[in-house]
Amino acid sequence: MAFEHPYGSYNVQGSLNEWFRVNVTGNGIPAWMPSAFIHYDFPETGLISGHSGHAFSLTHQGADPIQQYQGRIVGDGQRGTLMESTLEVNCWLSREKAGGAYTHRLRHMGDMVSYIFQSARDVPLTNVYGSTTDPENVTALIRIKPANEQPVLPDPNPDIVRRRFLIDYRWLERVSAG
Repeated sequence: MAFEHPYGSYNVQGSLNEWFRVNVTGNGIPAWMPSAFIHYDFPETGLISGHSGHAFSLTHQGADPIQQYQGRIVGDGQRGTLMESTLEVNCWLSREKAGGAYTHRLRHMGDMVSYIFQSARDVPLTNVYGSTTDPENVTALIRIKPANEQPVLPDPNPDIVRRRFLIDYRWLERVSAG
């Protein structure tokens, strides 16, 4: 039998990544953006790609227990801990490829991020251990907060500009008490 941990951070992060991928363009995309390029967890490939010179990046910042129940009993023969983590979402843009519209385009990308995290309070937890292409629902929720924009320092590459958002999220990590 293969290892699985339905309520673990791997499933939580995978569920959030997929939810972002589907929903960042759910309210439409601007004419200058052929598609939403998304990079996950510090990729080693070029960050800016395509003729429009834009990308989103998602990086999860680990997880911390924030509440333990008495005996860690959460019901239904399971033990668990309420966990909290932070997702960092960056909007990257090439000034050169965007031309004089780079400020407008970067603001537009930031609004796309703000919109999706403002429009939802929770994300269904799915089992990416079983399948990353069509994961089953675990019947649990990841509670998300609105995106909180953070200041950024200028990039060492003067062609690159970005907006940075932090999104806190929580979930109940459960295991069988057996």
